[in-house]
Amino acid sequence: MIFQVLDTHRDFETLAREFLAKNPELRHEWREVRNVWNGGRTELSFASGEDNEVLVVLRSYQITVASASGDEDFEDWGRGLTTEQVAKEAFAYLLGTLANNRIGPIDVAHHA
Repeated sequence: MIFQVLDTHRDFETLAREFLAKNPELRHEWREVRNVWNGGRTELSFASGEDNEVLVVLRSYQITVASASGDEDFEDWGRGLTTEQVAKEAFAYLLGTLANNRIGPIDVAHHA
């Protein structure tokens, strides 16, 4: 049996970690969701367990930003974008989702 390594989206994770270092007041949690078959994924949760929770699921090929109002997937499939461009697009969406869910004092225009 070959075990896979934990999957993440490196470009998005870099943007998020830099943002969170500058905004330590934002309550968040990084999770490693392991799976023996596909290695698993990395998750970033804001306001975990609350009605306004925002969850980001990171895989090398896709980023999903989810909240109670729905979810949005970001990937390159057929769009000709770099992983960095996909990460920036998803990160801008995350900032808007955090603001819409009243998580943290976020000036979206300043961080996008």
